[in-house]
Amino acid sequence: MEPIEILEPMVETSGSVLEVGCGDGSLMRALADKTGVFVVGVDPYAHGEGCLTLKGEEIDRLAEKFDLIYSVHSFHHLDSPKEFLLAAERVLGSGGRVVVIDWRYGAETGVPEKYYTHSELISILDDAEYVEINYWVDGDNQILVSAPASRLRIAVACDGDKVSRKTFGRAREFAIFEVVNDKAMLVERRENPIASDNPPGKTWKIIDLLRDCQVFAGGAIGRKGEIRTKLSGRLFVQAGKEESAKELANKIILKLSGGVL
Repeated sequence: MEPIEILEPMVETSGSVLEVGCGDGSLMRALADKTGVFVVGVDPYAHGEGCLTLKGEEIDRLAEKFDLIYSVHSFHHLDSPKEFLLAAERVLGSGGRVVVIDWRYGAETGVPEKYYTHSELISILDDAEYVEINYWVDGDNQILVSAPASRLRIAVACDGDKVSRKTFGRAREFAIFEVVNDKAMLVERRENPIASDNPPGKTWKIIDLLRDCQVFAGGAIGRKGEIRTKLSGRLFVQAGKEESAKELANKIILKLSGGVL
Protein backbone atom coordinates (compact mmCIF):
# COMPACT_ATOMS: atom_id res chain seq x y z
CA MET A 1 0.00 0.00 0.00
CA GLU A 2 1.08 3.55 -0.66
CA PRO A 3 1.44 5.83 2.42
CA ILE A 4 -1.63 7.86 1.45
CA GLU A 5 -3.69 4.63 1.32
CA ILE A 6 -2.53 3.79 4.85
CA LEU A 7 -3.21 7.27 6.21
CA GLU A 8 -6.55 8.07 4.59
CA PRO A 9 -8.69 5.69 6.77
CA MET A 10 -7.02 7.14 9.89
CA VAL A 11 -8.22 10.67 9.17
CA GLU A 12 -11.57 11.94 10.43
CA THR A 13 -13.27 14.56 8.29
CA SER A 14 -13.52 16.94 11.25
CA GLY A 15 -9.94 16.40 12.36
CA SER A 16 -6.68 18.31 12.07
CA VAL A 17 -3.49 16.63 10.92
CA LEU A 18 0.25 17.35 11.12
CA GLU A 19 2.89 15.83 8.84
CA VAL A 20 6.43 15.78 10.21
CA GLY A 21 9.08 15.64 7.49
CA CYS A 22 6.80 16.91 4.73
CA GLY A 23 9.54 17.79 2.21
CA ASP A 24 7.82 19.51 -0.71
CA GLY A 25 4.38 18.99 0.84
CA SER A 26 3.02 16.77 -1.94
CA LEU A 27 1.72 14.06 0.40
CA MET A 28 0.02 16.45 2.83
CA ARG A 29 -1.71 18.27 -0.02
CA ALA A 30 -2.90 15.00 -1.54
CA LEU A 31 -4.21 13.85 1.85
CA ALA A 32 -6.03 17.16 2.36
CA ASP A 33 -7.58 16.91 -1.11
CA LYS A 34 -8.81 13.34 -0.53
CA THR A 35 -10.17 13.85 3.00
CA GLY A 36 -11.02 17.54 3.25
CA VAL A 37 -9.10 17.89 6.52
CA PHE A 38 -6.78 20.68 7.58
CA VAL A 39 -3.19 19.41 7.19
CA VAL A 40 -0.08 21.25 8.38
CA GLY A 41 3.41 20.17 7.34
CA VAL A 42 6.80 20.82 8.93
CA ASP A 43 10.31 19.98 7.77
CA PRO A 44 13.74 21.37 8.70
CA TYR A 45 14.32 21.82 4.96
CA ALA A 46 10.77 22.68 3.91
CA HIS A 47 10.47 23.75 0.29
CA GLY A 48 6.82 23.40 -0.61
CA GLU A 49 3.69 25.50 -0.43
CA GLY A 50 2.12 25.42 3.02
CA CYS A 51 5.17 23.80 4.65
CA LEU A 52 6.73 25.32 7.76
CA THR A 53 10.46 25.20 8.43
CA LEU A 54 10.63 23.38 11.76
CA LYS A 55 12.32 20.29 13.16
CA GLY A 56 10.22 17.40 14.40
CA GLU A 57 11.53 17.94 17.91
CA GLU A 58 10.19 21.52 17.83
CA ILE A 59 6.55 20.95 16.86
CA ASP A 60 5.38 22.04 20.31
CA ARG A 61 6.04 25.59 19.10
CA LEU A 62 2.90 25.29 16.99
CA ALA A 63 -0.26 26.83 18.43
CA GLU A 64 -2.65 24.25 16.96
CA LYS A 65 -3.82 20.97 18.47
CA PHE A 66 -3.82 17.92 16.21
CA ASP A 67 -5.85 14.72 16.15
CA LEU A 68 -3.24 12.89 14.10
CA ILE A 69 0.49 13.44 13.75
CA TYR A 70 2.33 11.32 11.20
CA SER A 71 5.71 10.94 9.54
CA VAL A 72 6.57 8.97 6.41
CA HIS A 73 10.11 7.66 5.89
CA SER A 74 11.37 10.43 8.19
CA PHE A 75 11.42 8.95 11.70
CA HIS A 76 14.90 7.45 11.28
CA HIS A 77 16.23 10.92 10.38
CA LEU A 78 15.18 12.51 13.69
CA ASP A 79 18.03 13.62 15.95
CA SER A 80 15.99 12.63 19.02
CA PRO A 81 12.89 10.47 18.51
CA LYS A 82 12.12 10.80 22.22
CA GLU A 83 12.07 14.61 22.07
CA PHE A 84 9.84 14.42 19.01
CA LEU A 85 7.34 12.22 20.87
CA LEU A 86 7.40 14.49 23.92
CA ALA A 87 6.78 17.51 21.70
CA ALA A 88 3.99 15.63 19.92
CA GLU A 89 2.28 14.94 23.24
CA ARG A 90 2.03 18.69 23.89
CA VAL A 91 0.20 19.38 20.62
CA LEU A 92 -2.00 16.28 20.44
CA GLY A 93 -5.70 16.70 21.02
CA SER A 94 -7.86 14.39 23.10
CA GLY A 95 -7.51 10.81 21.87
CA GLY A 96 -4.73 11.84 19.48
CA ARG A 97 -2.40 9.39 17.78
CA VAL A 98 1.12 9.45 16.36
CA VAL A 99 1.61 7.34 13.23
CA VAL A 100 5.08 6.40 12.03
CA ILE A 101 5.43 4.91 8.56
CA ASP A 102 9.08 4.07 8.03
CA TRP A 103 11.23 1.56 6.23
CA ARG A 104 11.31 -1.77 8.03
CA TYR A 105 14.58 -3.05 9.43
CA GLY A 106 16.53 -4.69 6.60
CA ALA A 107 14.64 -2.95 3.80
CA GLU A 108 16.78 -2.56 0.68
CA THR A 109 16.17 1.05 -0.29
CA GLY A 110 19.46 1.67 -2.07
CA VAL A 111 20.44 4.18 0.62
CA PRO A 112 23.05 3.23 3.26
CA GLU A 113 20.84 3.95 6.26
CA LYS A 114 19.90 2.01 9.38
CA TYR A 115 16.22 1.49 10.06
CA TYR A 116 14.67 0.66 13.41
CA THR A 117 13.57 -2.81 14.44
CA HIS A 118 10.17 -3.21 16.09
CA SER A 119 11.82 -3.80 19.47
CA GLU A 120 13.86 -0.61 19.07
CA LEU A 121 10.69 1.34 18.32
CA ILE A 122 9.06 -0.10 21.45
CA SER A 123 12.06 1.02 23.53
CA ILE A 124 11.69 4.54 22.14
CA LEU A 125 7.98 4.54 23.02
CA ASP A 126 8.70 3.28 26.54
CA ASP A 127 11.33 5.98 27.06
CA ALA A 128 8.82 8.68 26.08
CA GLU A 129 5.98 7.06 28.08
CA TYR A 130 3.96 6.19 25.00
CA VAL A 131 2.00 3.00 24.33
CA GLU A 132 1.75 1.02 21.12
CA ILE A 133 -1.78 0.98 19.73
CA ASN A 134 -1.02 -1.06 16.62
CA TYR A 135 1.91 -2.27 14.53
CA TRP A 136 2.15 -4.09 11.24
CA VAL A 137 4.44 -4.53 8.25
CA ASP A 138 3.35 -3.88 4.67
CA GLY A 139 6.02 -4.69 2.11
CA ASP A 140 9.11 -2.65 2.98
CA ASN A 141 7.11 -0.34 5.26
CA GLN A 142 6.50 -0.77 8.96
CA ILE A 143 3.55 1.08 10.45
CA LEU A 144 3.47 2.03 14.12
CA VAL A 145 0.47 3.71 15.73
CA SER A 146 1.05 5.03 19.24
CA ALA A 147 -0.28 7.44 21.83
CA PRO A 148 0.99 9.07 25.03
CA ALA A 149 0.04 6.88 27.98
CA SER A 150 -1.29 9.98 29.73
CA ARG A 151 -3.66 10.72 26.81
CA LEU A 152 -5.06 7.23 26.36
CA ARG A 153 -8.85 7.02 25.96
CA ILE A 154 -10.71 3.71 25.95
CA ALA A 155 -14.30 3.18 24.78
CA VAL A 156 -15.92 0.10 26.33
CA ALA A 157 -19.23 -1.20 24.97
CA CYS A 158 -21.41 -1.45 28.04
CA ASP A 159 -24.81 -2.22 29.47
CA GLY A 160 -24.94 -0.13 32.61
CA ASP A 161 -21.68 -0.78 34.47
CA LYS A 162 -21.21 -4.17 32.84
CA VAL A 163 -19.45 -5.05 29.60
CA SER A 164 -21.97 -5.54 26.80
CA ARG A 165 -21.78 -9.01 25.25
CA LYS A 166 -23.49 -7.84 22.08
CA THR A 167 -21.58 -7.09 18.90
CA PHE A 168 -19.67 -3.84 19.54
CA GLY A 169 -21.82 -1.71 17.24
CA ARG A 170 -25.04 -2.93 18.87
CA ALA A 171 -24.15 -1.85 22.40
CA ARG A 172 -26.59 0.69 23.86
CA GLU A 173 -23.80 2.95 25.06
CA PHE A 174 -20.06 3.28 25.47
CA ALA A 175 -18.21 4.05 28.68
CA ILE A 176 -15.28 6.38 27.95
CA PHE A 177 -12.27 6.03 30.25
CA GLU A 178 -9.13 8.12 30.61
CA VAL A 179 -5.95 7.23 32.49
CA VAL A 180 -5.39 8.93 35.85
CA ASN A 181 -2.50 7.74 38.02
CA ASP A 182 -2.22 4.59 35.87
CA LYS A 183 -5.86 3.69 36.53
CA ALA A 184 -9.04 3.94 34.46
CA MET A 185 -11.32 6.84 35.31
CA LEU A 186 -14.80 7.06 33.79
CA VAL A 187 -15.25 10.46 32.17
CA GLU A 188 -18.35 10.02 30.01
CA ARG A 189 -21.14 7.71 28.91
CA ARG A 190 -21.91 8.06 25.22
CA GLU A 191 -25.18 6.80 23.75
CA ASN A 192 -25.03 4.72 20.57
CA PRO A 193 -27.69 6.24 18.27
CA ILE A 194 -27.49 3.36 15.76
CA ALA A 195 -27.45 0.46 18.24
CA SER A 196 -30.52 -1.20 16.74
CA ASP A 197 -29.90 -0.13 13.14
CA ASN A 198 -27.67 -1.65 10.48
CA PRO A 199 -26.87 1.19 8.05
CA PRO A 200 -24.23 0.80 5.31
CA GLY A 201 -20.74 1.40 6.69
CA LYS A 202 -21.90 0.99 10.29
CA THR A 203 -18.37 0.27 11.56
CA TRP A 204 -17.11 3.56 10.13
CA LYS A 205 -20.03 5.42 11.74
CA ILE A 206 -19.16 3.89 15.13
CA ILE A 207 -15.49 4.79 14.63
CA ASP A 208 -16.54 8.37 13.90
CA LEU A 209 -18.73 8.41 17.03
CA LEU A 210 -15.71 7.32 19.09
CA ARG A 211 -13.05 9.21 17.14
CA ASP A 212 -11.56 10.72 20.32
CA CYS A 213 -10.64 7.24 21.62
CA GLN A 214 -7.65 5.14 20.56
CA VAL A 215 -8.88 1.81 21.98
CA PHE A 216 -12.25 0.09 21.66
CA ALA A 217 -13.31 -2.89 23.79
CA GLY A 218 -16.34 -5.12 24.13
CA GLY A 219 -17.83 -8.55 23.57
CA ALA A 220 -17.05 -8.95 19.86
CA ILE A 221 -16.71 -6.87 16.72
CA GLY A 222 -16.52 -9.32 13.81
CA ARG A 223 -13.64 -9.82 11.40
CA LYS A 224 -14.54 -6.90 9.11
CA GLY A 225 -15.03 -4.61 12.09
CA GLU A 226 -11.66 -5.60 13.53
CA ILE A 227 -9.90 -4.90 10.23
CA ARG A 228 -11.61 -1.51 9.82
CA THR A 229 -10.76 -0.56 13.39
CA LYS A 230 -7.10 -1.38 12.71
CA LEU A 231 -7.13 0.55 9.44
CA SER A 232 -8.49 3.56 11.34
CA GLY A 233 -5.36 3.49 13.51
CA ARG A 234 -7.10 2.07 16.57
CA LEU A 235 -7.14 -1.15 18.57
CA PHE A 236 -10.05 -3.44 19.44
CA VAL A 237 -9.76 -5.61 22.55
CA GLN A 238 -12.25 -8.42 23.03
CA ALA A 239 -13.50 -8.81 26.58
CA GLY A 240 -12.76 -11.97 28.51
CA LYS A 241 -14.55 -12.81 31.74
CA GLU A 242 -14.54 -9.24 32.99
CA GLU A 243 -17.91 -8.22 34.39
CA SER A 244 -17.44 -4.47 34.71
CA ALA A 245 -16.41 -1.98 32.04
CA LYS A 246 -13.93 -0.39 34.45
CA GLU A 247 -12.25 -3.72 35.16
CA LEU A 248 -11.77 -4.28 31.44
CA ALA A 249 -10.39 -0.76 30.95
CA ASN A 250 -7.87 -1.29 33.76
CA LYS A 251 -6.71 -4.57 32.22
CA ILE A 252 -6.19 -2.83 28.89
CA ILE A 253 -4.11 -0.10 30.55
CA LEU A 254 -1.99 -2.78 32.23
CA LYS A 255 -1.53 -4.64 28.94
CA LEU A 256 -0.57 -1.57 26.93
CA SER A 257 1.86 -0.55 29.66
CA GLY A 258 3.69 -3.86 29.32
CA GLY A 259 1.70 -6.06 31.66
CA VAL A 260 -0.41 -9.12 30.88
CA LEU A 261 -4.03 -8.97 29.72
